[in-house]
Amino acid sequence: MRLHSLIERWNWQVILLMLLLSCDNNEIKLPDTGYTYFPLKEGNSWYYTVTLSDNKGEVTGTYSEKWVVNGNNYIEIYNSDDVYQGYRALFHESSDGSIKNWVGQWLEYLNTDYVDKSEDELFLVSTHTGYIDYDHWIKGGKPKIKTPFGLIECIRVKSYKYYSAYEKQLVWLETETKFLKGIGPYEMENREYDNCKGCLSNTRKWKLNSYKLN
Repeated sequence: MRLHSLIERWNWQVILLMLLLSCDNNEIKLPDTGYTYFPLKEGNSWYYTVTLSDNKGEVTGTYSEKWVVNGNNYIEIYNSDDVYQGYRALFHESSDGSIKNWVGQWLEYLNTDYVDKSEDELFLVSTHTGYIDYDHWIKGGKPKIKTPFGLIECIRVKSYKYYSAYEKQLVWLETETKFLKGIGPYEMENREYDNCKGCLSNTRKWKLNSYKLN
């Protein structure tokens, strides 16, 4: 009886170990594409606390915001009362799994081409010249960051809007976003600058509280 009990206990330990390894393997098998870091399936939603600060870093207010992917890949914005506030941007998943952003034309926005590069490097992935100029950059690597959802890999995207359509001397808006693998936008910071002096005017920060993926 004792031998039979030991064999049963050993069998359960083996099964448990196999289940744990299977879970780990499922996590590893997430495809390393831009879409994995920004899943744009209709109905996906993210809930944020937004903090406003002045040019001295003093907090001037906070509020809640919800982002929802609609059927046309627009990111719709809702306030804490679930009232529609407009849309943030239009995105599109390319056939290679990268994410493009519409700014008068489709620009490469989020991909995994630089995950094996140094985390200190910054790579220009797309640029647009028009009434307002845009640049999209990606920081190298995919560092793991500590979040309420666990220790998760992220890709960091930086975007710039410029006042000068030719010389790009004055930045109007600088945005940095951290995208978590398998979740989406986690933190975003907008730094807005004065159009005459190029001095920081205000900062707006988004921090993810919860999310729902379909």
